[in-house]
Amino acid sequence: MAYVNNHETSIHENSEKVMAAFHDKMMALAEENTAQSATEAHEIAHLLLEHAELPLAIRARAHIVLSSGKTNYLHHAQEAVRIAQKGRDIFGPGSTPEAKAAVDGLL
Repeated sequence: MAYVNNHETSIHENSEKVMAAFHDKMMALAEENTAQSATEAHEIAHLLLEHAELPLAIRARAHIVLSSGKTNYLHHAQEAVRIAQKGRDIFGPGSTPEAKAAVDGLL
């Protein structure tokens, strides 16, 4: 049974690393601010948003990237704000310094 738990932990850790790598690539492409890089950043953002287990900070940033697009930009901007507010509600005042840093990273 311990093997299964270690295996599940390993899968979860690998999934987080992959999501973080895609996040970093998405943000780098968005910062390039060219038509091609924006298209690639939007594709990665859509890919990331398909994952229910996506951390709030990455989910908010994916919506921020998509809010610069030509379609559904208002929806994505509103979702980014909603997610940031949710993060603040969850990890707000009285939380650990780590939780506060995570919320500050959303905004």
